Amino acid sequence: MLHHEEIFLLVRDKLMLEKLKNENEDDGNFPAEAIDEQISLIELALDADREERQRKTIH
Repeated sequence: MLHHEEIFLLVRDKLMLEKLKNENEDDGNFPAEAIDEQISLIELALDADREERQRKTIH
């Protein structure tokens, strides 16, 4: 399970990446696909942690 600080940092990074992407979406040279990939990886980590926490509260 992730610690609270790690969750905070992941959420912060996700929000910063989303903001960066939104601010630069008109720039043809901006690596939007790479940013989307990073956001997806963060979401996977957060989802996995959420599922693990739910399993532990059920048992």
